[in-house]
Amino acid sequence: MPKPRLLRSIALLLAAAAATSCGNGSSGLDIGTETLVGSIVLTDPGDCGGPGHPVPAKPPFSGAVLDASAATLADLQLGCSYSGGPTGGVTIATSLRAEQVPHQGTVFRLVGSAAPGPVGCTLGPSATRHCLGGERAGRECRSNDECGPPESRTACEPDARCYVAPPTQIAAGVVPGADVTTCIVRAIDADLAGSLDVATGALEWTQAATTRIYLGECPKCVAGVCDGGDNARGACEASDGWETSVDCPPRSENFFVSVPVEVRNSTGEITLTADADGRFCAGQTVPGAFGLPTARTIVQQGMPAGDLRDLAPHEIRTVAAACVPLSRSAVANSIGGLPYPLTFSASATLQLRTPAPGE
Repeated sequence: MPKPRLLRSIALLLAAAAATSCGNGSSGLDIGTETLVGSIVLTDPGDCGGPGHPVPAKPPFSGAVLDASAATLADLQLGCSYSGGPTGGVTIATSLRAEQVPHQGTVFRLVGSAAPGPVGCTLGPSATRHCLGGERAGRECRSNDECGPPESRTACEPDARCYVAPPTQIAAGVVPGADVTTCIVRAIDADLAGSLDVATGALEWTQAATTRIYLGECPKCVAGVCDGGDNARGACEASDGWETSVDCPPRSENFFVSVPVEVRNSTGEITLTADADGRFCAGQTVPGAFGLPTARTIVQQGMPAGDLRDLAPHEIRTVAAACVPLSRSAVANSIGGLPYPLTFSASATLQLRTPAPGE
């Protein structure tokens, strides 16, 4: 059985929407007929180097980890992900929709999008919530208390509409201290929010997502049918290159814990700074980052696209950073080393185009 892709392409779809077809003219674009499209590709994990990887980072670099004197401890490789603890890989699919902000010149507002589908769209969850884990798994709920006590393997989770990626299976032993196979489901927690300046190509956005961890193997989508999970024998469609599908969720009873995180993405500079004790994230017990105990600053440098109004392709670099917080499970916190800092970068091409009829 082939291993699931831990790092794969990120698709950006930015559709310029407006109440009228003529726009206000301040951006120099007819925003009713323009669409922004691009793609971002993360480096295969086997090609990544730097802190937490078995080999040094190799050019091109996107940033560095610095000590208290601002000396470079390690370079960060473009297209790679770095975390303070094992994450089971980072898979990101992102879709963005842009709306022009009235009287804001060339600035467009980025909002959640239903495209391209449940994997890659950027809309927050439905209003309904259901219990995961425990005897009440599958019941509708309004709070965690309705599903079980605080230290139990239960949670009242919202019903997701969008997912970062299909379920990812992590084999036993891949995460040190974890001797069971787990299934990772990454669900979008809130509508994406951000901005784009079409004159400079500068992008800024945040995306909140929750990693839900289930014990056991991920159900597979085999010949269009789920071979297990909550939708056993139900119809499914697997994403390209994946055996799993969001149509085949794990059994609710197998839920272990969820970890929410909000990631800031930018084509500018992003910096994470540790406190006087060397801790980057609230509650962090081990100082430093990415296995570097003397790390005090993480800096990543993005690159905006430039003026997109020439309708030509433009290279960009996006960088991102976040703190992965404590979960409700002391066991998960101990095994995963939560909380810890997270950062990654990616290269991309953005281009304005006129959509085909019906797009």
